[in-house]
Amino acid sequence: MLMFYNMSNWKKTQIRNSIYDLDAASQYLATLDKYPLPLDVVMPIFRWAIIYRNNTFLTVINNLDNQALSQLNFLKKDDNKFTVRADTSAFGISLRRGDMVRGEEVSTEEIITGTKTLREKISTQKLTFALYHLDQPNITFYGNEKLAEIYASFE
Repeated sequence: MLMFYNMSNWKKTQIRNSIYDLDAASQYLATLDKYPLPLDVVMPIFRWAIIYRNNTFLTVINNLDNQALSQLNFLKKDDNKFTVRADTSAFGISLRRGDMVRGEEVSTEEIITGTKTLREKISTQKLTFALYHLDQPNITFYGNEKLAEIYASFE
């Protein structure tokens, strides 16, 4: 089972998305078609926020997305990076002014692109795809339509 996620070092603040990065995955994809055993694939549908203090990893908070982060007392700094404006408490922890929060999630389009890429590279005759972490918060986040799109891309 190829777990097609957690592709970059989440401890590094400069990473855009450690969960899913097709550029980072390309180093593994180059020789995947030569893999000698049958292989199935798990695609990510989870999301999280990684919190850094003084450019050092502090913690991970599951089930947080960029939309939820943008509605809180954070100043959006870049695409998916937020800077805490004032000392506060959120997500069950104390945050300090200047802490950086990076929201990471995977779009439906990114998952579909990844599944198409993997289909071309994996020679397994009957390829099975699975989704991780298929729980109620993630089902709600993606919705039935988007999950159906993802599922259709597996066929």
